[in-house]
Amino acid sequence: MSKLRAYAELVRLPNLFTAAADVLAGYWLYTRELSPTPVLAALAISSVCLYASAVALNAVVDAELDRTERPGRPIPSGRLTLHTARRCFAWLALLGLASAGAASILAQTPACIAFAGLIFFAGALYNLGVKHTPLRAANMATCRGLNLALGMSGHAAVAGLPLLAFFTFVAALTHFGRDEAGASSRSRLNGGAAGILIALLLLGYFAAERMMVDTAVLVLWLALAIHLGRVALRAVKRPDAATVQYAMGTFILAIIPFDAIMVCAAHGWRGGVPFAVLLLGAVIAGRWARPT
Repeated sequence: MSKLRAYAELVRLPNLFTAAADVLAGYWLYTRELSPTPVLAALAISSVCLYASAVALNAVVDAELDRTERPGRPIPSGRLTLHTARRCFAWLALLGLASAGAASILAQTPACIAFAGLIFFAGALYNLGVKHTPLRAANMATCRGLNLALGMSGHAAVAGLPLLAFFTFVAALTHFGRDEAGASSRSRLNGGAAGILIALLLLGYFAAERMMVDTAVLVLWLALAIHLGRVALRAVKRPDAATVQYAMGTFILAIIPFDAIMVCAAHGWRGGVPFAVLLLGAVIAGRWARPT
């Protein structure tokens, strides 16, 4: 059981539910019904595996730094070896790309494997140097935006406004948590919080533009905005590592309701049901492995 927990922590198990949510959102934005298809299944597997591989690579690259900043993580704590983490990265990446290839064959479009390749490249670029530069937030947002686009690729189409809102949200939360391992500056936290607000406004505009006659969409959007605002404000007032890390965990899991609102805007409240299941899974997994 302890070994399984180490692997769960290596790939940040709760976050894998958010990767699946991105693909579901991107795919269902272009469907009339919320039905699972072989293409969607292949894309979801690809997304989860590529995300897990990128996180495993991050653990390998940051192994020495984690010995100081996060000694409880699987590698510095000795529960997993560097060799094991490297093998996880390689096999997960191969499985992710193979699943995207299968989706391309099923959907009869090269877009699926193309976006999967871009996700792999962007993730490797982030881990191998960009995360220590000012381009960190933009790179991470690009990875996540490509993940949303991976779902859209099942229909060989890309929607601009949802991607812009999503990119802004991920860039903002990445900026917010830049120094989460130590003391965060209030100016950085304020900047990240402002970006999250802009992303929520963009999401609200998209939902209002496409909204089904269903107040559930508005209620969900308001609930998300209020909750994230309270969490951000608490971190700004008390910018210690524990509070900021809690905020980051909240923001990461908030990707699931963020995705849900996009789908609810197109399909009504029923569009949120699969995402509620994913969020529940992420919360349960979060009791076993941390999202950050």
